[in-house]
Amino acid sequence: MKKRYILLAALLGTSFLQTQAQLDRTVVVENIYNPDIMNANKINVLPTPEEPQTNQAEIEYATALRPVNEFDFCPMANWGTTPEQEAAKRGYLRAGYGTGGNVDARLHYLFDLSKNDKLNASFSLHGMNGTIDLPSDASIKEWDARSYRTRGRLDWLHRFKKLNFGISAEGESQVFNYIRYSNLGNNHQHNTLGSLQATISSNDHTARIRFKAGTGVLYGSQKYAYGYWDDKSERYSETIIRTNGLVTGDINETSNINIAAQMDNVFIYSKGKGRDVSYTSLQLNPHYQATGEKWKARIGAHIDPLLGNGHATCKFAPDLYGEYSLTKDYLVYAEVGGGRQINDFRRINQFNPYSTPYRYKFNNYPSNPGYYARTDTYTPINGQLGVKAHPVKDLNLRIFGGYRISDNELFCSQYPTSISASHVTHACLMQGDATAIYAGATIQYTWKDIFTTQAELEWNKWDSDILDKYPTLHPEMSLHWNASLQPVKNLRIGLDYKFEQRCKTVQGERPDAMNNLGATVSYQFLPWLTAYVQGDNLLNQKYYQYILYPAQGFNALIGVAMEF
Repeated sequence: MKKRYILLAALLGTSFLQTQAQLDRTVVVENIYNPDIMNANKINVLPTPEEPQTNQAEIEYATALRPVNEFDFCPMANWGTTPEQEAAKRGYLRAGYGTGGNVDARLHYLFDLSKNDKLNASFSLHGMNGTIDLPSDASIKEWDARSYRTRGRLDWLHRFKKLNFGISAEGESQVFNYIRYSNLGNNHQHNTLGSLQATISSNDHTARIRFKAGTGVLYGSQKYAYGYWDDKSERYSETIIRTNGLVTGDINETSNINIAAQMDNVFIYSKGKGRDVSYTSLQLNPHYQATGEKWKARIGAHIDPLLGNGHATCKFAPDLYGEYSLTKDYLVYAEVGGGRQINDFRRINQFNPYSTPYRYKFNNYPSNPGYYARTDTYTPINGQLGVKAHPVKDLNLRIFGGYRISDNELFCSQYPTSISASHVTHACLMQGDATAIYAGATIQYTWKDIFTTQAELEWNKWDSDILDKYPTLHPEMSLHWNASLQPVKNLRIGLDYKFEQRCKTVQGERPDAMNNLGATVSYQFLPWLTAYVQGDNLLNQKYYQYILYPAQGFNALIGVAMEF
């Protein structure tokens, strides 16, 4: 859920931006969708905080307003057995099975092909097949749900004398069924995703000019569009040719100039009731960075042309950041950012896998149930003020507040809100302008290697015509807390709690809040073998975890993890 903290200095959201100098940090506080293991970073792999030297700006926090309502596509969290020292081993294997047919498996191995060649191979399977009790607003009381997500990936890296060259290939299959009445015909969905990308980068980090560039193809398809269970000719496919690059030039030891760019050539094909769409998105981000003894500054802009379907537009957003150390342990910061977020198949799939990306409803639904091709979301401004502090040893704190404007914000609504035996609720993707005033805090505390806890609290005041009219899962207030305790050697106990209150319509409709408590216990029998038991939704709450996706009731899983 999707929601999350994203560093606005890397707003373009592509992997090549991670090489920028300002992203070098020791502690990151963020809440982000993990496509390999749902919420794998909740308990056992919380970052060990180092005492921040704020006058040297060693700590960077993700400060952007996080996206919302992302679909993890793994029905049960598995955050108790991620290897804590993967770098020390070449291979990792995890396998678990539990109630409700929950299955979790992952295999990873690093091959050293030669001194300069490495190959990473990974495979994962997550899914469930069991009965889910529906919330009280549904006349159907039970749902025989099933969903499986299979993923494979290969990453090859060759190291030349002054360059690194890499190729990555990935494939993914998602199979799941709808909440629906049994006589409506075909009731399952099959999404396919794939990518093939190549990158080249300089590996001399001391060079005055450094670069990284990549290009590749991303593919996504949907076999059965929601709402056309009996129309097997309905297909959706999307192909994106993505090219990106970053060039950094040092002016001196404390300042540099950067030019980042990403171009997406998007081709959408719909067989059946849809239409073909193609367009080109270009995102440019020139910026200047400088660092002093007690301060850091970034001055830049986002320049985002868009070409396609007989139209040409160009939008602009600022890219400004500044921080100043008041003392060794306290600093203040301010930033103003923005930019484009491409609502491609992957974005829609995480947001709501039931929906066909091109089939968006007009805002006056249901009186006019017309459809239109989706539009990318653009943020002309997202401003934030905050304080980062280290008041006592092993305690890190951040308090922030801000204001955000979004053009074509993505929403997902169930209309009507009830699910009945004669009508399947249509998960309706809509877009509209929105603003948000937000505030929050993050706190992290670690005591030796025995106890770690972290809490994230965020409040949002949204303003949008869509939120006034339709019940959505956009968060109004969210709290995420987790803790890890290692009372004796090899034994680890973890707790994770998440609460999220959803926005209320003008008529007073508000979807049930997410209210989930989980726990895990793991024991390392041998240096290479760990066994774990975990429980999820210990309070046995009923709510929609995502649109048209009720949360499982209490469920448990047992498994083993091996490093080799």
